[in-house]
Amino acid sequence: MKFTKVKTIAAQKFELETGTEYFLKVDSLPRTVHIPAETKDGKDVRPASNVQAIMVTDLQTGQTGELMLTHVLENSLTDGYPDGYNGKIFRIVKGEKLRGKDYFPMQIDEVEIEAENEEPTTAKNKK
Repeated sequence: MKFTKVKTIAAQKFELETGTEYFLKVDSLPRTVHIPAETKDGKDVRPASNVQAIMVTDLQTGQTGELMLTHVLENSLTDGYPDGYNGKIFRIVKGEKLRGKDYFPMQIDEVEIEAENEEPTTAKNKK
């Protein structure tokens, strides 16, 4: 008997590691996720917040997961794709946190899948 996945209902969190190149396909529209406050020794470490999350598939590993959008990533995708980015494929590299800043810079390129044995190219640079 053979099965084909139809839809992922619950998925693990997908986290981007600094300096690693990811090729991610966006599998869902953004949804709001509530992150509860974090306390340590009775003191607030991080206040409660709401963030946007999307389901993605890592095209190199086949892993599916939920990616919490940082403000940098969310703003970049929203500004670059005001009509939505569901179904698009991106090359994303999370940079090192900048000194004195509270965020990690991101290199984000829309890519297309090329024929086998070819490296992906950015859609903007495609001839």
